[in-house]
Amino acid sequence: MKKTLALSILLVFVSAATIRPGSKASAASPQAVTQEGKGCSAPRKWGQLKGVADRSVAFEDSSGTIRILDLGPCMRGQTELIVKISRP
Repeated sequence: MKKTLALSILLVFVSAATIRPGSKASAASPQAVTQEGKGCSAPRKWGQLKGVADRSVAFEDSSGTIRILDLGPCMRGQTELIVKISRP
């Protein structure tokens, strides 16, 4: 009886751990929900979006300055400018 009760409690504990969002076990399950990054923002003064690459986004303002934003830090909520090219 004690072994059955202990096993039942253990199974309930393991089941709860495997369906808890963010747990290592739930990430491997097909029902796991992917979490989106926090996101970041690019100031309007950076101009229009001009292109998207593997891990970066490029903007060009009205004076011809090109700015490239790294998407890696953006997923953590940080805006990180990796390149700024001025075209006089």
